[in-house]
Amino acid sequence: MAQAVRALARKLQQEHAAHKAPQGRQTVAQLMNHGGATSGIPVEAPALFDRVARKCKVDYAFYKTNEGKYLLLFREQQKDAITACFEDYSRLVLKKGRTRRVPVLERLKQAQERVRRQPVREREKEAVREDR
Repeated sequence: MAQAVRALARKLQQEHAAHKAPQGRQTVAQLMNHGGATSGIPVEAPALFDRVARKCKVDYAFYKTNEGKYLLLFREQQKDAITACFEDYSRLVLKKGRTRRVPVLERLKQAQERVRRQPVREREKEAVREDR
């Protein structure tokens, strides 16, 4: 009897979760199924925006427009929260551009160029004495 009650409770929880609207990052279709109007903002770094948006707890989706360019879609009802998130995101993007470190591959290429410019020294092998 207890096992049947637990199974019924599990089934009810699954049905409840299935009807619940998704939160956070979603597909474009899921966002459109919420109903209501949506808006969009062009974004360059979706991974960076993801970190900021998780803190704000907003519903959003990315639509790829071109190579490396995305459109951030969000619900009109959450416009104020998205604006706050976008301010934080903009601050991070500007800060990232200012303190840009040289990529590792680029530093490696520079080191290879320096090594190529150095004069080549030939090593002479010393004759090994066999006095033993």
